[in-house]
Amino acid sequence: MLSKTISKAAFGLAFLLAAATLSSVQAAEPTDDNKMNGAWEDLAETEGNLLSNAQFSQLTHLAYQTAAVRVCDSHTLDKEAVGNALDKILTGAADQKLTDAQQEERTAAILIAFGARYGLFIAEGHADKGRFCESAIKLKESPGGLPVFLK
Repeated sequence: MLSKTISKAAFGLAFLLAAATLSSVQAAEPTDDNKMNGAWEDLAETEGNLLSNAQFSQLTHLAYQTAAVRVCDSHTLDKEAVGNALDKILTGAADQKLTDAQQEERTAAILIAFGARYGLFIAEGHADKGRFCESAIKLKESPGGLPVFLK
């Protein structure tokens, strides 16, 4: 029950953060030709070990697809699937003994990390909208084992 409440709140907050706030789509990570690499590096340096590398990759992939919906006209988002995926990341420390205050801090930090990624992808998408939107289409057509939240 708490998990579903966190998921709904997290998903809503993530979109609020993103609203206030081109990379290799297959890996959803910045590429060498990306002018935003410095921003991505700064972001990575500030996050420490908040999440595992796999969880950071999942968060980045979620942010990419969410940004693709915002930048590109030809996509919608499976909001329930994104909420479930985000919930899984948010509750990924269930095996750790965190106080309520620590869990709230962790949740806030993860949502900020999501919003930062979303913002970087929005900037990248608008820097080269054609390439960015084409990469989202390619992801939908051939996800290469990655979860696809785009409709």
